[in-house]
Amino acid sequence: MPAAYFFLSDITGYTAYLTASELEHAQEILSALFETLLNSIKPPLRVAKLEGDAIFAYLPAEAIGYGQTILDTVENMYSGFRQTQQVMRLNTTCTCRACNGIDSLDLKFFLHYGEYALQRLMGQEELAGSAIILAHRLMKNTASEKTGLRAYAMFTQAALEAMQIQSEFQSLIPHQERYEHLGETSVFLYDLHAFWERSRQQRRVFVAPEQAEANAHIHVAAPPAVVWDIMTNPATRGLVVAGEMSVSGRQDGRIGIGATYHCSHHDGSATDQLILDWQPLEYITTRDRMQILDMEFSLLCTDWIKANSDGTSQVIFSISVPQAEDALTQAQIDEMWLELKAELVRHVEGHAGQAYAEILVGRGY
Repeated sequence: MPAAYFFLSDITGYTAYLTASELEHAQEILSALFETLLNSIKPPLRVAKLEGDAIFAYLPAEAIGYGQTILDTVENMYSGFRQTQQVMRLNTTCTCRACNGIDSLDLKFFLHYGEYALQRLMGQEELAGSAIILAHRLMKNTASEKTGLRAYAMFTQAALEAMQIQSEFQSLIPHQERYEHLGETSVFLYDLHAFWERSRQQRRVFVAPEQAEANAHIHVAAPPAVVWDIMTNPATRGLVVAGEMSVSGRQDGRIGIGATYHCSHHDGSATDQLILDWQPLEYITTRDRMQILDMEFSLLCTDWIKANSDGTSQVIFSISVPQAEDALTQAQIDEMWLELKAELVRHVEGHAGQAYAEILVGRGY
């Protein structure tokens, strides 16, 4: 039987908000928030069913090769929800209960992993299996009561084992629930309010394509979430840059701002990529310290992921002018920069583009 990650996103405070507010404005606000969530559920994540104040979606196990991508996706969805909420609050002058109560709404995620079957009911396909039942039971829990968390992602033990991140991810809060016929269920909570506060304090750092010293373009026959998975997973990132890849400086076991990709290239050169900005499914900015012909210099680089209308993606590799630590090296780099810049673009559009294509073939694209 096939296996998948099962996602349930549930708007916190939905019923109280709807019953205590002016219906017309409340429905407009809730519709906008639901539309934001639905727009953030993109392939390979698939909507299975709309369930009142919740959205049930699933991600086939073979679609993603790197467990952190699941967590990045959750954070991306929560950020979109909160940003929409902020914009609505700032743009309204209405004083009705519905508009004043926008901040009372929040979001929870429930994630489980397991096997499933497809069954047809009244001409429609639905997911079935004990894993589906447990995923939905998670929504009835004592987590907020016992921990005080209002917005969180709840992961089952099975989900974390499939993602292979539990042993390193120390921010998770262990919790127990008991369900009839299913017994004790170990779950782990990730505080989304704490994540949101951290993300709001982060400074955006990027090389915009229109301001870049050079841009390389790659067409990738897969949606942005899959491209992000390939781009951030050290194993596949190494294939893209033609080298052996390792990572240091993980925060709480995760790759993100402050971590460094280390690449020993097959041609004998080496690159250290310090992550300065990390926006899941959108872009990564790194300061690349490179060694070429016994010369060291650095480049500011942003890997952009742009969605195409046909479900594919475009990766834009944007780089700044090179910088060396001493005047002599800077002069040498400046002298050879036109040739070096052209070689970088050729490598990205040639080798890197081919690597993306080969990885996707292995995943059935």
